[in-house]
Parts: sequence; structure tokens; C-alpha cells
Amino acid sequence: MLSYWLRNRGSDGVTKFRPLFILSLLAQGHQVQDQRLLQLDLTIPLAPDGQRWSHDLAATAYKAGTITDQQYGYIVAYLDSGLDQR
Repeated sequence: MLSYWLRNRGSDGVTKFRPLFILSLLAQGHQVQDQRLLQLDLTIPLAPDGQRWSHDLAATAYKAGTITDQQYGYIVAYLDSGLDQR
């Protein structure tokens, strides 16, 4: 089940909840069966002009085409998880 969620995208192309869902499955004791998935680059790009990512900035960058739908999803998940506050 976990490898399905790592491989497959949502129908809207924005993967906002996938990283949070995966973390919750791992916390419940599920394991990643396809270890290659752990090698995927899940980093988010640096925000433009030395700014900090916000929902508005991410949406603007996404609409301008400077970030992909996958990067947008990762940025939103990063913001929603509170990791930007650490």
C-alpha cells in the first residue's frame, strides 16, 4: 500500500497530502517495499530572491510555471506540516 502512494499522483497533479500521509503510514509501522523510492529527490527548490516560501509565493510561482506541480505539492506540504517554522 505504501509503495502505491509513493508512486501514484493525485488526479489534480498537486501532491499536497501525499508526504504527510506517507509519514503517518510509516509512523504506524508500515514499511516501504520498493527501496528505490527512498532515493527519490523530494527536496523543494529555493524560494526566489532569497524570500521564504509562503502559500501565496508558491501559488504565484506555480502559476508562472517556475515550479512544477510536484514541487508545488512538496512546498505546500512543507508549509502545512510546520517544517518551515523550525
